[in-house]
Amino acid sequence: MKKTSILQRLALLLFTLSTLVILFYTEENWRGAKIWAECKARLESQGESFNIESFIPAAVPPEQNFCSLPLFANLGSTQYDAAKKIYIANNSSAIETLNSIGLRDSHAKKPLPLPMPTDNSFSWKEYYLSNPSFAQKHPNVTEAQALLLRFSEHADMWKELEAATLRPYSHFPVNYQVEPSCLIDVDHLDGTHDFVVACALKANAEFESGQSAQGLKTLKIYFKLRQAIGEEPRLLPIMLGATMTAIVLKPIQKALELHCLNNAELAELSSEISKIDYLKEYNFSIRGEIYIIFIRTLDYIKTNGYSALRRLDRTDSIPTTKNSLSQILTSFIRSLMPGGWIDINKAYAADYYHKYDFNSVDSTQHRYYPEKRDVAIKAYSQIPPFSPKRIYAQPACHYIPQNKDILMEIQTQLDLARIACSLESYYLAHHSYPQSLRILPDNQPKDIFTGQDYLYERTSNGRFRLWSAGRNQSNDRGKWILRKQNDNSIEDSGDDIVWNYKQSL
Repeated sequence: MKKTSILQRLALLLFTLSTLVILFYTEENWRGAKIWAECKARLESQGESFNIESFIPAAVPPEQNFCSLPLFANLGSTQYDAAKKIYIANNSSAIETLNSIGLRDSHAKKPLPLPMPTDNSFSWKEYYLSNPSFAQKHPNVTEAQALLLRFSEHADMWKELEAATLRPYSHFPVNYQVEPSCLIDVDHLDGTHDFVVACALKANAEFESGQSAQGLKTLKIYFKLRQAIGEEPRLLPIMLGATMTAIVLKPIQKALELHCLNNAELAELSSEISKIDYLKEYNFSIRGEIYIIFIRTLDYIKTNGYSALRRLDRTDSIPTTKNSLSQILTSFIRSLMPGGWIDINKAYAADYYHKYDFNSVDSTQHRYYPEKRDVAIKAYSQIPPFSPKRIYAQPACHYIPQNKDILMEIQTQLDLARIACSLESYYLAHHSYPQSLRILPDNQPKDIFTGQDYLYERTSNGRFRLWSAGRNQSNDRGKWILRKQNDNSIEDSGDDIVWNYKQSL
């Protein structure tokens, strides 16, 4: 009798606990779903879209697509990894082909530093002359001549690229239907950085050699490639594209410094530069990151539970702990979370970005508000780090201000480049630079940090200095942004963003 009573009590206890657990999950799932539905409806009423089709570039005919060239089409080639259950890059031969028309010379004895050098700290002439065959054919060449001789070895492919810039579209064939969406790769951009360095150095050499029309054609190859990158609904490709833009600004500055462009070429170059809008692309890509990548990934975890978490663990590129007991245990514990908590994480991240991040960049007004960015950083610091209802939202809201600052700095340089084109056009007509920017046509861009005219003065060497007030919105008389190499922090003693020429007239 006593044994029966104990079993009955245990059964009652188990029944009660099971009922409480079921009620707990039911209530939390209902509450989380309600919070997410209300958040989504509120944001959609304010014009936000959670439809993946509104973020994916539309398909275009291959014959009208710049990226359908064989040189780029196979960069996104993948193969299925059965162990990890994902597609992995299979584009090594495509990268090798892309590199073959660029700067690398497999027969050169001198090593090529990594990453690819982009300035005059490296002698390309010495690099190519270390190839005995090249040295025998071209013993006495300048730096620019050595580069142009190297590129002339693949003149047909460069001509094909130039012809393809006339195609109206430029899209990489990215598969955005991958599940989970956080595994959508950027393999199609492998090798493009070094190719852009090649474009920049080729254009620079052409400008130095007096081949301005050809240099502009080479720059247009980059502009067409960048068009494809700028349409991707993810922040990483936009950041990669921005680093490439910074490289291409160097030959643009060289062309203006040498006065080698005529008015028609200046107008064409300014038009190409004006098509790049990193404020608009940031707004688009960060929405894609949150509304499409982050939220769809959480939906995948919510649907597939532990198996989804372990699959994400297996795709980790760090091999040391991906199958450790602690990581398996962490995945198991996370899989026990109510689905409603995942919905709450989705709502929190979406609300955070809509409230604190999106309003710091206004592409319609061509403005960036650093003070609003600082508010977002403060709000992030107040997110409870160990709350299960923030466990996914907290890293998703991991605000890295340098990313946005870098984009805004490069956008500023693009604005300054457009104004420099107008100043160069004025110089061609008057053989001097104007006293004020107000003499230029009215369509000059305004400083994204202040909304006012960019700052300008003529210099004693016959040139000019053009600058932005920078993130601190203060005129520091054109002091450059200085970066500490050890921790990548920004010196606050003067953060003006400057365009000027070292060479005197």
